Amino acid sequence: MPEDVQVLRESIKLALRLVIVEQGYPTTDLYLPVSDTDEDIDVYIRKQGMTTLHYACTCRMAPLEEDEVVDDELMVWGVDGLRVADTSVFPGIIAGHTMGPPV
Repeated sequence: MPEDVQVLRESIKLALRLVIVEQGYPTTDLYLPVSDTDEDIDVYIRKQGMTTLHYACTCRMAPLEEDEVVDDELMVWGVDGLRVADTSVFPGIIAGHTMGPPV
């Protein structure tokens, strides 16, 4: 199981526990997993999960010994002449709009 799915599953379980708490307003309109089992939550994640952010950090820049994808000149390790020049090379997400740095 990918780490991000495990994190999502635990986050959904927490959200389900919070929804159970009386809030003073109806919560029956929420679209929720069928149950709180791992299997039903995983189905919910696969059907409802999507990104709402800009793609970034999937081809991170770092030294080869750290098993990352590109070097400090954005060249892909072990592939001659292939360069990645977008936000996927960010080593971590920035606290601002991701459009500026690659432009």
